[in-house]
Amino acid sequence: MPFAFVAYSTTPFVAFVHVRLPTFARTSRELLQRFAKNAPGNTRVDITTMNLIGKPRVAEAMLSDLYAVRQRFGTVNFARGRPPGAASREWYRWFVPPPSTKFYLQNPDPKHATREGWVWDELADSIARRSQSRVR
Repeated sequence: MPFAFVAYSTTPFVAFVHVRLPTFARTSRELLQRFAKNAPGNTRVDITTMNLIGKPRVAEAMLSDLYAVRQRFGTVNFARGRPPGAASREWYRWFVPPPSTKFYLQNPDPKHATREGWVWDELADSIARRSQSRVR
């Protein structure tokens, strides 16, 4: 029973988030700030999670697919809809786990923050604002 609880509660934890920036946003910090404040919905994000044995799984999503939630007793704070094509999989693909749809994205530690880690804070705020406007 403890193994099942750990497997259920640790699956949504995110190890890495990679944002695919357009070339103009890579040229200067000012342009990166402008892009982060007004990121379009078609911005691609690669979210890497680790399973119970430490094997990484990468979920590719667009910012418009992500929305803020509060599930699994607070261990899930972002989710996305089921990717297209996931419902109609071939019979031999049923042994492969389906793509991840629930994530727990933590804010980076300021002491060990990554380079330009504030970009994710801006993107997470825009996702949360969009999710609140969608509910109303």
